[in-house]
Amino acid sequence: MVSRSRLWRAVLAACLIAAAPIGLAAGPAQGHNGCQQPSGIRIVTSPNRGELSPGAPPLVVDVHTTLFFTGIAHAGYPSHWGFYDPVTQRRFFRSTGPAEGNCVIRYEPEAVPAGVIGVGTYQVWAIYVRWEDHSHIETSVLVGTLVVNP
Repeated sequence: MVSRSRLWRAVLAACLIAAAPIGLAAGPAQGHNGCQQPSGIRIVTSPNRGELSPGAPPLVVDVHTTLFFTGIAHAGYPSHWGFYDPVTQRRFFRSTGPAEGNCVIRYEPEAVPAGVIGVGTYQVWAIYVRWEDHSHIETSVLVGTLVVNP
């Protein structure tokens, strides 16, 4: 026969063990202390012809312009970009390196000459992981329209 105090200790231990994973899972996501800006993605240019970001007007560049893929995203996750020109059926895809510990996708290693994408009018989409959501679920967003002229 099990004593009453021994039974209560076993029940208490079982409750603590069962509650531990719930308590750990409910806390804030780790690794976001350095994220000082809201999540978002954009394309910047050199020379400076403007930028393309959700809600912005179309970005018009020539084939000699360099495009940089950058933004703020969940640390450790890359962003994935897709370009589609419905007239020429031309497509271009690009994945960036992962966002750093401060959630910034560094633009320097993400340089692509607009001439590589080609002349056309592109709808630009991006997929990335927002850090504010404390999850690892990808967000898909229409970034806008990119016009590449000769």
